Amino acid sequence: MYICICNQVTEAQLRNEIERGANTVRKLRDAVGVTSQCGKCGTCVKACVKEHKQLNRSDLLINTACSV
Repeated sequence: MYICICNQVTEAQLRNEIERGANTVRKLRDAVGVTSQCGKCGTCVKACVKEHKQLNRSDLLINTACSV
């Protein structure tokens, strides 16, 4: 599914960039151009970043709990 129509950025591309370390809207804008034109994709981009951070936090908690 396309996240950013202006720059033809798909959800898969966005998630790939997040996994590679572009974990803020600004870094994603620099990497693939989201939010740099009309800005309508901003809400979805923010949601993807937030989801990734929550998943990482959950993984950290699970890994910490399992290592005790």
